[in-house]
Amino acid sequence: MQESPTSDGNGAISPVEPSSSSSSSCYEPLEPRFQVRVTQPIKDGTIVKYTLRVKQRDGMRMLDSKEKLERSVERTYEDFEWLHHSFLTHVDTAGLIVPPLPPRPIVKPHDAQSKSKKQLGNSSKVVIADEFYKDCKSLERYLKQLAGHSVFGNDPVLERFLTETKHLPRSWVKKGLLDKLSTAMDGAKKMGHQDIDDYFQNEWTAANKYSACIRQASDSFNKMVYSQQRLAGAYCHLATTLNIGGSCTDSRNTAAFYRLLVALAEALDDGKQGLDVDVFNDESTLGFHLDLTKRYTDSLKEMLYGRTCLLINYEDANRALSKAKPNKVAAAEEAKKSVEQAFEACSETARRELKDYHRERIFVFQEALTVYAEAKITTARDTYALLAKSLTHFKQFTG
Repeated sequence: MQESPTSDGNGAISPVEPSSSSSSSCYEPLEPRFQVRVTQPIKDGTIVKYTLRVKQRDGMRMLDSKEKLERSVERTYEDFEWLHHSFLTHVDTAGLIVPPLPPRPIVKPHDAQSKSKKQLGNSSKVVIADEFYKDCKSLERYLKQLAGHSVFGNDPVLERFLTETKHLPRSWVKKGLLDKLSTAMDGAKKMGHQDIDDYFQNEWTAANKYSACIRQASDSFNKMVYSQQRLAGAYCHLATTLNIGGSCTDSRNTAAFYRLLVALAEALDDGKQGLDVDVFNDESTLGFHLDLTKRYTDSLKEMLYGRTCLLINYEDANRALSKAKPNKVAAAEEAKKSVEQAFEACSETARRELKDYHRERIFVFQEALTVYAEAKITTARDTYALLAKSLTHFKQFTG
Protein backbone atom coordinates (compact mmCIF):
# COMPACT_ATOMS: atom_id res chain seq x y z
CA MET A 1 0.00 0.00 0.00
CA GLN A 2 1.24 3.44 -0.79
CA GLU A 3 2.17 5.81 1.99
CA SER A 4 -0.01 8.80 2.61
CA PRO A 5 1.44 12.26 2.08
CA THR A 6 3.00 13.79 5.15
CA SER A 7 4.38 17.10 6.25
CA ASP A 8 8.15 17.51 5.94
CA GLY A 9 8.39 19.44 9.19
CA ASN A 10 8.85 22.79 7.46
CA GLY A 11 5.21 23.34 6.62
CA ALA A 12 5.49 21.78 3.15
CA ILE A 13 3.18 18.99 2.09
CA SER A 14 4.78 15.83 0.74
CA PRO A 15 2.86 13.92 -1.95
CA VAL A 16 2.27 10.21 -2.13
CA GLU A 17 5.20 8.60 -3.89
CA PRO A 18 4.28 6.07 -6.60
CA SER A 19 4.65 2.74 -4.88
CA SER A 20 6.70 -0.04 -6.43
CA SER A 21 4.31 -2.63 -5.03
CA SER A 22 1.29 -3.66 -7.01
CA SER A 23 -2.18 -3.11 -5.63
CA SER A 24 -2.99 -6.62 -6.78
CA SER A 25 -0.73 -7.99 -4.02
CA CYS A 26 -3.89 -8.90 -2.08
CA TYR A 27 -4.52 -11.62 -4.62
CA GLU A 28 -2.08 -13.18 -7.05
CA PRO A 29 -3.21 -16.09 -9.27
CA LEU A 30 0.43 -17.21 -9.55
CA GLU A 31 3.47 -16.71 -7.35
CA PRO A 32 5.54 -14.85 -9.96
CA ARG A 33 9.01 -16.02 -10.95
CA PHE A 34 10.15 -12.43 -11.38
CA GLN A 35 9.98 -9.26 -9.34
CA VAL A 36 10.24 -6.21 -11.58
CA ARG A 37 10.77 -2.50 -11.00
CA VAL A 38 10.73 0.01 -13.86
CA THR A 39 12.99 2.97 -13.07
CA GLN A 40 15.20 5.71 -14.49
CA PRO A 41 13.28 6.90 -17.57
CA ILE A 42 15.67 8.69 -19.93
CA LYS A 43 14.44 10.64 -22.94
CA ASP A 44 16.59 10.30 -26.05
CA GLY A 45 15.00 12.33 -28.83
CA THR A 46 11.59 10.77 -29.44
CA ILE A 47 12.49 7.59 -27.53
CA VAL A 48 12.18 6.97 -23.80
CA LYS A 49 14.48 4.34 -22.33
CA TYR A 50 13.49 2.54 -19.14
CA THR A 51 15.67 0.52 -16.79
CA LEU A 52 14.11 -2.74 -15.62
CA ARG A 53 15.47 -4.10 -12.36
CA VAL A 54 14.59 -7.78 -12.31
CA LYS A 55 14.99 -10.26 -9.47
CA GLN A 56 14.33 -13.92 -10.26
CA ARG A 57 12.76 -16.57 -8.04
CA ASP A 58 14.52 -19.89 -7.54
CA GLY A 59 11.89 -22.48 -6.81
CA MET A 60 9.91 -21.29 -3.79
CA ARG A 61 12.28 -18.54 -2.66
CA MET A 62 13.33 -15.18 -4.06
CA LEU A 63 17.08 -14.99 -4.61
CA ASP A 64 18.71 -11.91 -3.12
CA SER A 65 21.11 -9.60 -4.93
CA LYS A 66 24.13 -11.36 -3.42
CA GLU A 67 23.35 -14.40 -5.53
CA LYS A 68 23.93 -12.38 -8.70
CA LEU A 69 20.49 -12.93 -10.16
CA GLU A 70 19.33 -9.33 -10.03
CA ARG A 71 19.56 -7.91 -13.53
CA SER A 72 19.27 -4.48 -15.02
CA VAL A 73 17.79 -4.46 -18.51
CA GLU A 74 17.18 -1.42 -20.69
CA ARG A 75 13.94 -1.35 -22.66
CA THR A 76 12.00 1.13 -24.77
CA TYR A 77 8.26 1.36 -25.33
CA GLU A 78 8.75 -0.34 -28.70
CA ASP A 79 10.15 -3.34 -26.79
CA PHE A 80 6.97 -3.48 -24.74
CA GLU A 81 4.99 -3.41 -27.98
CA TRP A 82 7.06 -6.35 -29.22
CA LEU A 83 6.32 -8.27 -26.01
CA HIS A 84 2.58 -7.61 -26.26
CA HIS A 85 2.50 -8.51 -29.95
CA SER A 86 4.41 -11.74 -29.23
CA PHE A 87 1.79 -12.85 -26.73
CA LEU A 88 -1.07 -12.04 -29.09
CA THR A 89 0.48 -13.89 -32.03
CA HIS A 90 2.43 -16.79 -30.49
CA VAL A 91 0.34 -17.71 -27.44
CA ASP A 92 -3.10 -19.32 -27.55
CA THR A 93 -5.01 -16.48 -25.88
CA ALA A 94 -8.47 -18.01 -26.40
CA GLY A 95 -10.34 -17.45 -23.15
CA LEU A 96 -7.52 -15.41 -21.60
CA ILE A 97 -7.86 -11.79 -20.50
CA VAL A 98 -4.64 -10.28 -21.83
CA PRO A 99 -3.31 -7.50 -19.56
CA PRO A 100 -3.66 -4.23 -21.51
CA LEU A 101 -0.53 -2.52 -22.79
CA PRO A 102 -0.23 1.03 -21.37
CA PRO A 103 -0.49 3.90 -23.86
CA ARG A 104 2.60 5.27 -25.59
CA PRO A 105 4.45 7.95 -23.59
CA ILE A 106 4.12 11.55 -24.76
CA VAL A 107 7.47 12.72 -26.14
CA LYS A 108 6.63 15.03 -29.05
CA PRO A 109 6.27 18.76 -28.26
CA HIS A 110 3.00 19.01 -30.18
CA ASP A 111 1.46 16.15 -28.19
CA ALA A 112 2.69 17.66 -24.92
CA GLN A 113 1.16 21.00 -25.86
CA SER A 114 -2.17 19.39 -26.74
CA LYS A 115 -2.19 17.54 -23.43
CA SER A 116 -1.41 20.74 -21.53
CA LYS A 117 -4.25 22.64 -23.21
CA LYS A 118 -6.64 19.80 -22.46
CA GLN A 119 -5.75 19.84 -18.78
CA LEU A 120 -5.06 23.54 -18.18
CA GLY A 121 -7.39 25.12 -20.74
CA ASN A 122 -6.97 26.32 -24.31
CA SER A 123 -5.81 29.76 -23.17
CA SER A 124 -2.96 28.36 -21.10
CA LYS A 125 0.55 28.89 -22.42
CA VAL A 126 2.08 26.56 -19.82
CA VAL A 127 3.35 23.19 -21.04
CA ILE A 128 3.19 20.42 -18.47
CA ALA A 129 6.60 18.89 -17.85
CA ASP A 130 7.40 15.30 -18.79
CA GLU A 131 5.67 12.85 -16.47
CA PHE A 132 7.56 9.68 -17.31
CA TYR A 133 7.19 8.46 -13.73
CA LYS A 134 3.55 7.74 -14.60
CA ASP A 135 4.67 5.64 -17.55
CA CYS A 136 7.09 3.76 -15.28
CA LYS A 137 4.26 2.94 -12.89
CA SER A 138 1.94 1.80 -15.71
CA LEU A 139 4.60 -0.34 -17.39
CA GLU A 140 5.64 -1.85 -14.07
CA ARG A 141 2.04 -2.79 -13.31
CA TYR A 142 1.74 -4.29 -16.81
CA LEU A 143 4.80 -6.50 -16.26
CA LYS A 144 3.58 -7.56 -12.81
CA GLN A 145 0.22 -8.56 -14.26
CA LEU A 146 1.97 -10.66 -16.88
CA ALA A 147 4.37 -12.21 -14.36
CA GLY A 148 1.48 -13.06 -12.03
CA HIS A 149 -0.56 -14.77 -14.75
CA SER A 150 -0.61 -18.57 -14.89
CA VAL A 151 0.02 -18.62 -18.67
CA PHE A 152 1.93 -15.45 -19.53
CA GLY A 153 4.08 -15.68 -16.38
CA ASN A 154 5.51 -19.05 -17.47
CA ASP A 155 6.02 -18.13 -21.11
CA PRO A 156 9.66 -18.02 -22.30
CA VAL A 157 8.94 -14.79 -24.18
CA LEU A 158 8.50 -12.95 -20.88
CA GLU A 159 11.70 -14.43 -19.49
CA ARG A 160 13.56 -13.35 -22.60
CA PHE A 161 12.16 -9.84 -22.29
CA LEU A 162 13.17 -9.55 -18.63
CA THR A 163 16.61 -11.17 -18.78
CA GLU A 164 18.23 -10.63 -22.18
CA THR A 165 20.34 -7.51 -22.43
CA LYS A 166 20.51 -7.44 -26.21
CA HIS A 167 18.09 -5.44 -28.32
CA LEU A 168 14.80 -7.10 -29.16
CA PRO A 169 13.38 -7.25 -32.70
CA ARG A 170 10.89 -4.60 -33.73
CA SER A 171 7.39 -5.43 -34.93
CA TRP A 172 4.91 -3.07 -36.48
CA VAL A 173 1.32 -4.16 -37.03
CA LYS A 174 -0.30 -1.83 -39.52
CA LYS A 175 -3.84 -1.97 -40.81
CA GLY A 176 -5.28 0.07 -43.59
CA LEU A 177 -8.46 2.08 -43.27
CA LEU A 178 -10.50 -0.55 -45.12
CA ASP A 179 -9.14 -3.33 -42.91
CA LYS A 180 -10.05 -1.40 -39.76
CA LEU A 181 -13.52 -0.60 -41.10
CA SER A 182 -14.13 -4.21 -42.08
CA THR A 183 -12.97 -5.44 -38.66
CA ALA A 184 -15.21 -2.93 -36.87
CA MET A 185 -18.27 -3.89 -38.92
CA ASP A 186 -17.63 -7.59 -38.46
CA GLY A 187 -17.08 -7.08 -34.74
CA ALA A 188 -20.30 -5.10 -34.31
CA LYS A 189 -22.22 -7.88 -36.03
CA LYS A 190 -20.73 -10.67 -33.92
CA MET A 191 -21.02 -8.76 -30.63
CA GLY A 192 -24.79 -8.82 -30.95
CA HIS A 193 -24.85 -12.60 -31.38
CA GLN A 194 -26.97 -14.37 -28.76
CA ASP A 195 -24.92 -16.74 -26.60
CA ILE A 196 -26.13 -20.28 -25.93
CA ASP A 197 -24.83 -20.08 -22.35
CA ASP A 198 -26.70 -17.74 -20.00
CA TYR A 199 -23.56 -17.29 -17.88
CA PHE A 200 -21.54 -15.83 -20.74
CA GLN A 201 -24.50 -13.87 -22.07
CA ASN A 202 -24.85 -12.21 -18.67
CA GLU A 203 -21.11 -11.54 -18.59
CA TRP A 204 -21.37 -9.87 -22.01
CA THR A 205 -24.21 -7.64 -20.84
CA ALA A 206 -22.48 -6.78 -17.57
CA ALA A 207 -19.16 -6.06 -19.31
CA ASN A 208 -20.78 -3.62 -21.74
CA LYS A 209 -22.60 -1.78 -18.96
CA TYR A 210 -19.57 -1.75 -16.67
CA SER A 211 -17.32 -0.54 -19.48
CA ALA A 212 -19.55 2.48 -20.10
CA CYS A 213 -19.78 3.26 -16.37
CA ILE A 214 -16.07 2.94 -15.65
CA ARG A 215 -15.21 5.03 -18.70
CA GLN A 216 -17.58 7.77 -17.55
CA ALA A 217 -16.19 7.57 -14.01
CA SER A 218 -12.61 7.85 -15.27
CA ASP A 219 -13.42 10.79 -17.55
CA SER A 220 -15.34 12.61 -14.80
CA PHE A 221 -12.54 12.02 -12.31
CA ASN A 222 -9.99 13.39 -14.77
CA LYS A 223 -12.14 16.48 -15.33
CA MET A 224 -12.13 17.08 -11.59
CA VAL A 225 -8.34 16.73 -11.48
CA TYR A 226 -7.94 19.10 -14.43
CA SER A 227 -10.14 21.65 -12.63
CA GLN A 228 -7.84 21.42 -9.62
CA GLN A 229 -4.83 21.99 -11.87
CA ARG A 230 -6.43 25.09 -13.39
CA LEU A 231 -7.34 26.43 -9.96
CA ALA A 232 -3.76 25.89 -8.78
CA GLY A 233 -2.55 27.81 -11.83
CA ALA A 234 -4.93 30.66 -11.01
CA TYR A 235 -3.61 30.74 -7.43
CA CYS A 236 -0.07 30.96 -8.78
CA HIS A 237 -0.88 33.84 -11.16
CA LEU A 238 -2.72 35.77 -8.45
CA ALA A 239 0.09 35.27 -5.93
CA THR A 240 2.63 36.52 -8.46
CA THR A 241 0.48 39.56 -9.22
CA LEU A 242 0.15 40.39 -5.53
CA ASN A 243 3.91 40.14 -5.02
CA ILE A 244 4.57 42.41 -7.99
CA GLY A 245 1.91 44.90 -6.89
CA GLY A 246 3.26 44.98 -3.38
CA SER A 247 6.81 45.63 -4.54
CA CYS A 248 5.63 48.78 -6.37
CA THR A 249 4.39 50.42 -3.16
CA ASP A 250 7.47 52.13 -1.74
CA SER A 251 5.67 54.67 0.44
CA ARG A 252 5.85 54.24 4.20
CA ASN A 253 2.08 54.65 4.37
CA THR A 254 1.66 51.61 2.19
CA ALA A 255 4.24 49.44 3.94
CA ALA A 256 1.59 47.71 6.02
CA PHE A 257 -0.52 47.18 2.93
CA TYR A 258 2.52 45.70 1.18
CA ARG A 259 3.04 43.23 4.03
CA LEU A 260 -0.63 42.31 3.80
CA LEU A 261 -0.31 41.60 0.08
CA VAL A 262 2.77 39.46 0.68
CA ALA A 263 0.96 37.53 3.40
CA LEU A 264 -1.98 36.95 1.06
CA ALA A 265 0.39 35.79 -1.69
CA GLU A 266 1.99 33.32 0.71
CA ALA A 267 -1.43 32.00 1.68
CA LEU A 268 -2.26 31.51 -2.01
CA ASP A 269 1.04 29.67 -2.48
CA ASP A 270 0.12 27.39 0.41
CA GLY A 271 -3.27 26.74 -1.16
CA LYS A 272 -1.62 26.01 -4.49
CA GLN A 273 0.76 23.58 -2.84
CA GLY A 274 -2.15 21.72 -1.30
CA LEU A 275 -3.89 21.53 -4.68
CA ASP A 276 -0.71 20.31 -6.38
CA VAL A 277 -0.34 17.52 -3.85
CA ASP A 278 -4.03 16.69 -4.21
CA VAL A 279 -3.64 16.43 -7.99
CA PHE A 280 -0.57 14.21 -7.70
CA ASN A 281 -2.25 11.91 -5.18
CA ASP A 282 -5.53 11.75 -7.10
CA GLU A 283 -3.74 10.76 -10.30
CA SER A 284 -1.49 8.24 -8.53
CA THR A 285 -4.25 6.48 -6.62
CA LEU A 286 -7.85 6.39 -7.78
CA GLY A 287 -7.16 8.05 -11.14
CA PHE A 288 -4.54 5.42 -11.99
CA HIS A 289 -6.88 2.61 -10.93
CA LEU A 290 -9.84 3.91 -12.93
CA ASP A 291 -7.72 4.26 -16.06
CA LEU A 292 -6.30 0.75 -15.64
CA THR A 293 -9.75 -0.73 -15.00
CA LYS A 294 -11.10 1.03 -18.09
CA ARG A 295 -8.42 -0.54 -20.28
CA TYR A 296 -8.71 -3.92 -18.53
CA THR A 297 -12.45 -3.96 -19.22
CA ASP A 298 -11.67 -3.52 -22.91
CA SER A 299 -9.42 -6.61 -22.69
CA LEU A 300 -12.26 -8.49 -21.00
CA LYS A 301 -14.61 -7.59 -23.85
CA GLU A 302 -12.00 -8.68 -26.39
CA MET A 303 -11.79 -12.08 -24.69
CA LEU A 304 -15.58 -12.47 -24.71
CA TYR A 305 -15.66 -11.36 -28.34
CA GLY A 306 -13.09 -14.03 -29.24
CA ARG A 307 -15.24 -16.68 -27.58
CA THR A 308 -18.30 -15.42 -29.49
CA CYS A 309 -16.38 -15.85 -32.74
CA LEU A 310 -15.62 -19.46 -31.81
CA LEU A 311 -19.30 -19.97 -30.95
CA ILE A 312 -20.32 -18.70 -34.38
CA ASN A 313 -17.78 -21.03 -36.02
CA TYR A 314 -19.20 -23.92 -33.99
CA GLU A 315 -22.77 -23.14 -35.02
CA ASP A 316 -21.70 -22.78 -38.65
CA ALA A 317 -19.97 -26.18 -38.46
CA ASN A 318 -23.15 -27.76 -37.09
CA ARG A 319 -25.19 -26.31 -39.95
CA ALA A 320 -22.60 -27.44 -42.47
CA LEU A 321 -22.71 -30.97 -41.07
CA SER A 322 -26.50 -31.13 -41.25
CA LYS A 323 -26.40 -30.04 -44.90
CA ALA A 324 -23.35 -32.09 -45.92
CA LYS A 325 -23.61 -34.58 -48.75
CA PRO A 326 -22.86 -38.24 -47.93
CA ASN A 327 -19.36 -38.09 -49.42
CA LYS A 328 -18.50 -35.00 -47.31
CA VAL A 329 -20.01 -36.04 -43.98
CA ALA A 330 -16.71 -37.34 -42.58
CA ALA A 331 -14.90 -34.10 -43.37
CA ALA A 332 -17.77 -32.06 -41.92
CA GLU A 333 -17.75 -34.14 -38.73
CA GLU A 334 -14.01 -33.65 -38.36
CA ALA A 335 -14.37 -29.91 -38.88
CA LYS A 336 -17.20 -29.76 -36.36
CA LYS A 337 -15.19 -31.75 -33.81
CA SER A 338 -12.22 -29.41 -34.21
CA VAL A 339 -14.16 -26.18 -33.69
CA GLU A 340 -16.17 -27.77 -30.87
CA GLN A 341 -13.00 -28.66 -28.99
CA ALA A 342 -11.64 -25.14 -29.50
CA PHE A 343 -14.90 -23.60 -28.30
CA GLU A 344 -15.16 -25.80 -25.21
CA ALA A 345 -11.52 -25.22 -24.29
CA CYS A 346 -12.01 -21.48 -24.65
CA SER A 347 -15.16 -21.56 -22.52
CA GLU A 348 -13.44 -23.52 -19.76
CA THR A 349 -10.49 -21.13 -19.70
CA ALA A 350 -12.78 -18.11 -19.82
CA ARG A 351 -14.72 -19.28 -16.77
CA ARG A 352 -11.52 -19.49 -14.73
CA GLU A 353 -10.33 -16.11 -16.01
CA LEU A 354 -13.62 -14.42 -15.21
CA LYS A 355 -13.65 -15.85 -11.70
CA ASP A 356 -10.11 -14.61 -11.06
CA TYR A 357 -10.83 -11.25 -12.70
CA HIS A 358 -13.89 -10.48 -10.58
CA ARG A 359 -12.18 -11.57 -7.38
CA GLU A 360 -9.06 -9.50 -8.01
CA ARG A 361 -11.09 -6.50 -9.23
CA ILE A 362 -12.81 -6.23 -5.86
CA PHE A 363 -9.56 -6.41 -3.90
CA VAL A 364 -7.78 -3.86 -6.09
CA PHE A 365 -10.67 -1.40 -6.12
CA GLN A 366 -10.98 -1.62 -2.34
CA GLU A 367 -7.28 -0.88 -1.87
CA ALA A 368 -7.33 1.98 -4.39
CA LEU A 369 -10.23 3.63 -2.56
CA THR A 370 -8.48 3.15 0.79
CA VAL A 371 -5.23 4.74 -0.38
CA TYR A 372 -7.15 7.55 -2.08
CA ALA A 373 -9.13 8.33 1.09
CA GLU A 374 -6.04 8.23 3.30
CA ALA A 375 -4.18 10.59 0.98
CA LYS A 376 -7.15 12.97 0.87
CA ILE A 377 -7.41 13.10 4.67
CA THR A 378 -3.69 13.64 5.22
CA THR A 379 -3.38 16.30 2.52
CA ALA A 380 -6.44 18.14 3.85
CA ARG A 381 -4.97 18.10 7.36
CA ASP A 382 -1.61 19.45 6.17
CA THR A 383 -3.22 22.11 3.99
CA TYR A 384 -5.41 23.18 6.91
CA ALA A 385 -2.31 23.60 9.08
CA LEU A 386 -0.67 25.85 6.48
CA LEU A 387 -3.78 27.97 5.97
CA ALA A 388 -4.35 28.23 9.72
CA LYS A 389 -0.85 29.65 10.04
CA SER A 390 -1.65 32.20 7.32
CA LEU A 391 -4.89 33.12 9.09
CA THR A 392 -2.97 33.74 12.30
CA HIS A 393 -0.62 35.98 10.34
CA PHE A 394 -3.58 37.95 8.96
CA LYS A 395 -5.02 38.48 12.43
CA GLN A 396 -1.83 40.28 13.40
CA PHE A 397 -2.73 43.07 10.96
CA THR A 398 -6.11 43.62 12.59
CA GLY A 399 -5.08 43.04 16.15
